[in-house]
Amino acid sequence: MHHIIISNCTNRKSSKVEKIQPTSLMYETNNADHFIEEWFKILNSNNYKKSAVSIYKGRSVSEIIRAKNHIDAEIFFLSAGLGIVKEDDLIPNYDLTISEGNNSLKPLLARWLIDESIWWEKLSRKSLNKDFINQTDGVIFISLPHTYLKMIIPTLIQMDDRKLKNIRLFLHPISYQSLPDNLKQCYMPYSYKIENSEFSGTKVDYCQRCLHHFIKYIHEPNQNIIVATESVKSFIEGLPPLAPRVKRLQLNDNEISNIILEGWDVCKGQSSKLLRYLRDDKKIACEQSRFQGLWR
Repeated sequence: MHHIIISNCTNRKSSKVEKIQPTSLMYETNNADHFIEEWFKILNSNNYKKSAVSIYKGRSVSEIIRAKNHIDAEIFFLSAGLGIVKEDDLIPNYDLTISEGNNSLKPLLARWLIDESIWWEKLSRKSLNKDFINQTDGVIFISLPHTYLKMIIPTLIQMDDRKLKNIRLFLHPISYQSLPDNLKQCYMPYSYKIENSEFSGTKVDYCQRCLHHFIKYIHEPNQNIIVATESVKSFIEGLPPLAPRVKRLQLNDNEISNIILEGWDVCKGQSSKLLRYLRDDKKIACEQSRFQGLWR
């Protein structure tokens, strides 16, 4: 049986491919459809493309790739800049996101008086993969942060009961509260206690780590959703409680950069080790996106 894994794209992308972004004039437009038309002209004229799974980088991507090793599945990325992207689709290195940060769509959506789901509806019309969910008879594993979840909820709530029984949602616990009633049955009840297992990590890759654990240890052929839910509950209940949250120092960019240099040789310049060096050894607060900018 062929399954589908759905995850979000990442801000961290391959530096080996030229990066493209919207023009300054595009940010002045008062029409989302016009923005999308101009954006796809830029995308289609770009000749420097690689497979999506090699463009997107970071722990969240590596987790779903590891999960795929245990199951017959195809990976699809939800991209606020491209739409629905299959793992082997050839795409450029682009800079456009629904998340906070540079080239974020949030200010534009506010000005256009539309939300993430309407933007997604307009963008998805351009995608060659727009009917991908209806092309599988297997399980649909979905791991998404809240911002990306809001884009796809209107699509999910239109599914019939037969299809919904094949959906497994891996979300931050707070996202469960905003799910429509018919989707709550699809939620796999993981919690941040997963940090006390071999699948520890950061909040950024939490959803994908839960998905990886589920596929590796819990999913079975023809498993019904009630058994899956109870198996997750049993796993989480068996983990020790979380330790009290560590209070970390708040430093400016220059101070953090100096500490990164101090630990560079010990960590051999590896970004993942240096981030842990900052957070665990030096007890310094630094979000992953901020760290990536300083590390580079």
